[in-house]
Amino acid sequence: MQHPVIISGGRITVRRIAMSLLILWTVFYSIAKSESLVANLRGKLEHRFPPTTIGPDDEVAGIVVLGGHTARVREAIRLSQLFPRAKIILSGWDSPDEELLRKQNLASGRIMIESGARSTFENAIGASRISAAKPGERWLLVTSAIHMPRAMGSFSAIGFVVEPWPTFAPYDGRREIRYTVLPVMHEMIGLLAYRVVGRTQSLFPGP
Repeated sequence: MQHPVIISGGRITVRRIAMSLLILWTVFYSIAKSESLVANLRGKLEHRFPPTTIGPDDEVAGIVVLGGHTARVREAIRLSQLFPRAKIILSGWDSPDEELLRKQNLASGRIMIESGARSTFENAIGASRISAAKPGERWLLVTSAIHMPRAMGSFSAIGFVVEPWPTFAPYDGRREIRYTVLPVMHEMIGLLAYRVVGRTQSLFPGP
């Protein structure tokens, strides 16, 4: 599959970079001060893409599962059983996670490993390349709900049509910054950076 060249819409000027850094600082400062803002932003990120609707007779050609969290691994196992003929692409996974899925005794050839990706955008390019997806086929994208906007934006930018299948990590009551503010900041900064360099076609990709 030939991928379109992603263009940022013009040269990245010093002014554009400075404005981006100012926005990042403003967002960081606001989020760090307000728990309610953190919760609101997290909700907007997590519910931007609701799970796609699949009927009992619908055919799913493939499932792209992005690595990074055990909830995605568990969902990959469950979906592999629900759709026994679907190909499964693992992108950005760790070896233990791959081994866990392989132990499900899946049919030979169903699992395809994309090991070269180091970012969400590279996940999209690599998965598109090895999927050999045909027009009209349905492909699901499994990743954390908070990560889904940036992931869907990346896949859309390179022309790989996928449908969202978000996962939610169980909340265990911890309120440390790494469980509350940091995941939100990571995605907010990621969304802005991806838009600035042209890896997505909008600042906040949506359905």
